[in-house]
Amino acid sequence: MTTQNIPSLPEYDPSDPVESAVVTRLARNWGQRATVKKPEPDLDALFDLGKQDYPNELLPFADHDRFLRMGEEQRNQLRAWAWIAFNKNVMDIEQYVVNPGFDLVAHDALDTGLGDTFAVAVHQAMVDEQYH
Repeated sequence: MTTQNIPSLPEYDPSDPVESAVVTRLARNWGQRATVKKPEPDLDALFDLGKQDYPNELLPFADHDRFLRMGEEQRNQLRAWAWIAFNKNVMDIEQYVVNPGFDLVAHDALDTGLGDTFAVAVHQAMVDEQYH
């Protein structure tokens, strides 16, 4: 990917404390807000057999006669596949859009000149994104 088609960003003045405050704060409080730094939840306690894997409201075929005629077990299987497909889509977006975008920003491919604090904040966000 080249940066030729990316519009230029506004000038950044690293000596301006107002401009640097947000990024500095993000970098400093990463330990409190990052998913990767939080204790693991008890996944077994979160599992509820009474809940569907995927809501019918989000299925584009939920009102289709063929879906409605299926037995509950078949509908549950389709909901499980819908949940798998949703997660696959999220993983693809992270792998092919989010991570390359982070990489461009982290290596200053957009020529922002935001400096080390910004690079630290971007790398922290990358770690947290990879974790969850």
